[in-house]
Amino acid sequence: MATPAFDTHKAVKALCNAGFNGDQAEAVVEQINGAVNENVATKADLAQLVHREEFSDELNKAVAKLATKEELREAVSKLATKEELREAVAKLAT
Repeated sequence: MATPAFDTHKAVKALCNAGFNGDQAEAVVEQINGAVNENVATKADLAQLVHREEFSDELNKAVAKLATKEELREAVSKLATKEELREAVAKLAT
C-alpha cells in the first residue's frame, strides 16, 4: 500500500496541539489535502503518460536525467568541505 502524500490525521493533531480547535484544524487540513491531491501525479497518471506516444520520448528523457538516492549520496560524498577548499587554495597560492 502506498504511503499517502499528506497525512491528514497527523496534520489535524498537530494543528490541535498548536491551539486550533478540531473544526478549524479539520477545515485547514481539508483545504491543504485538496490542494495536494489536485497537484500530485499518481502512478496511474504517469502510466497514462508513458503510453501516450507524444509524451513517451520526452518523459523518458526527463526520467533519464533523474538521479537515484544512491547517486545523490555518492555525489554529496565527493563534495569538498569549506576547509578542504581553503587548504587547496592555500596550497595553490604557495
